[in-house]
Amino acid sequence: MKNINDIKSLILILEPDKKWKYKMEEEQSWSDFTTLPDFLIENLESNDFKSPFPVQTAVISHFFSTNNDLAIGFPTGSGKTLSYLIPLISKLCNRVVQKLRALIVVPNRELAIQVFNTASLLIKGSKIAMGILSTNYFVGNKKESPDILIATALGLSSYLVEQDEKLLCNVEHIILDEGDAILEQPLENWLDHVNNSLMSSSLPEKFCVPIETAPPKNRKIRKILCSATLSRNSKQSEDFQMDSPLLLVASDKSRYVVPLGITEEFSIMERSHKPAVLLAYTKRFKFLLCFVSTSKRCVSLASIMRKLNPELNVIEFAAAASFTQKQKALDSAENSQSRLIIATDSLARGVDLPFLDAVVNFDVPTSTRTYVHRMGRTARGKNTGVCITMLLENELVLFRDIVTKIDGSAPVQNNINLRGDINKFYNDVTKGFDNLKVRKAPNTKKIAEDETDTE
Repeated sequence: MKNINDIKSLILILEPDKKWKYKMEEEQSWSDFTTLPDFLIENLESNDFKSPFPVQTAVISHFFSTNNDLAIGFPTGSGKTLSYLIPLISKLCNRVVQKLRALIVVPNRELAIQVFNTASLLIKGSKIAMGILSTNYFVGNKKESPDILIATALGLSSYLVEQDEKLLCNVEHIILDEGDAILEQPLENWLDHVNNSLMSSSLPEKFCVPIETAPPKNRKIRKILCSATLSRNSKQSEDFQMDSPLLLVASDKSRYVVPLGITEEFSIMERSHKPAVLLAYTKRFKFLLCFVSTSKRCVSLASIMRKLNPELNVIEFAAAASFTQKQKALDSAENSQSRLIIATDSLARGVDLPFLDAVVNFDVPTSTRTYVHRMGRTARGKNTGVCITMLLENELVLFRDIVTKIDGSAPVQNNINLRGDINKFYNDVTKGFDNLKVRKAPNTKKIAEDETDTE
């Protein structure tokens, strides 16, 4: 691994005050990329991906013009998933023998399914095969390896240890999507299992002719690291063992950037008034995602909101819920005419909910990174959205500390008129909710140490 001075850097400047205007001289089309096959361009355009976003232009261009590993640090909703899927599919579409050549690792099963569904739209008309691997969950043909495998870190590690330690012996591309979350997962030695599998021989053990069985020395395993909060220092790329990564980021000021199209608001209120304020927001917005800090608060707040407005479709998405329950909740959200989704931070990463009008931080986020990922659930692609944070008086200092670390953040205070919403019925319904514990913010000093941006 090279030291930090060897990391090459390409800074694409983001101008938060100008809606969807990166420093690009003119808008490009998919046909401008001669490396993209015709079937892929047709699939992109038929699925309403009319033209490339800036991150896609940057990644596709440098994927084919260089051999460097790529570290992609663009905001949520900016199109990072397509940015690595498009060159991967272009690279593999002419393969002759089907075998596992590309591995995409994600932090959870929900995101794995989302990436799989997106990729399935793009490979129509090609011979590329895909699969999903998660704990106790597999999609694909088990009799043959897919060309592209999407796996959770835990599911992949378990499979390599228990089933097939040579699964990755032919892999040429590895992508970590939401890389910072994956590298921080408490999975002992999972990257060691991956590296051992990469360097294993594809020949069966019973083949005993004394020849060199290790992969050829000129085999290049290209790595791509994606995150909306990519560290500007070498820590994450070192953990992933990247070789002279080319850094593609949206800002030269901070690792945290406000996604384009988002308007930020905050309101200061009494703790007991929060459910009434949320009720007021359900009248202002049709599709809302509300974040709370614990699963118990998620369940209790959902019950309160149903009683305050029985006609409101309230959906719970708690971290403790099973995969089936979570998938049912998301399917219900997609089919509903109006909705309020109440969730823990298990829904703050990667999952695409394009119908959302606004995100509400019912409980103040405990870090800048959490705040950025929460607000990135709205304003996906080139859409607009609102991020609202409910604050107690004593949380204002923490909130200011959070937003000052974000390039382009400028939240505006907005006070809600609760006349008519606070009455005896409301007080009876919300009784006891205030006693449910809120996850406390970590030590302020530790936040500063964790989020310091060292070049």
